[in-house]
Amino acid sequence: MAALILLMHVQSAPLGATTQESGYTEASRQVVFAVATAAITVEAVAKQSDAKVRGLVAEIKQMEAALGQAHADARVLARERDDLARAQEALIAELSARDASYARAISAFRDEVSEIAKDPEWLKGLALYNQGQVQQARSVLKGLAAADQRAREAASKIQYAAQLRAIAALTRNAIGRDGTTTDQAIADYEAVVALDAVAWDWQALAGLYLQQG
Repeated sequence: MAALILLMHVQSAPLGATTQESGYTEASRQVVFAVATAAITVEAVAKQSDAKVRGLVAEIKQMEAALGQAHADARVLARERDDLARAQEALIAELSARDASYARAISAFRDEVSEIAKDPEWLKGLALYNQGQVQQARSVLKGLAAADQRAREAASKIQYAAQLRAIAALTRNAIGRDGTTTDQAIADYEAVVALDAVAWDWQALAGLYLQQG
């Protein structure tokens, strides 16, 4: 139920919104929750019989149960979620102090999750993951990754076209010099329009076609 509260809140809370008392943002709460409930954290807890670790785990469970109760006051809910995040951080710190291999592994996992939480849309996917809807979260996050990749490819294509456009302009200007031909200029502009054509590219190409005869 605590995970459901996390998801419900992320849909209305701004990415950078903080609780005045704690300084936690919605993103940082989601990151802490993901780290505290990670498989490697669960495994690390299972290896410990120390009373301090067990006490922290019990405290977290009590807080999660309390979060399952509906709160009309958003400030009360935010404060309880911050208390939960602090308790989870305490557990992670205690486990890290006791197990160096866990400390390294969980630090790397935190870095990876933190990258996801930087973007509001990706944060929604992380909230779904924290709710236990792993397949839906995976689908959302993979869709966002694909969209980002398409945007990067489009930007790269535009940049490449701009570079080729400059080369084509030089080639066109040098026709008749050092063996430079109209066919070469045409080929250069055709490469440009295949990537990212602007009106001038077509005008230059049309002129070259006429020049070629």
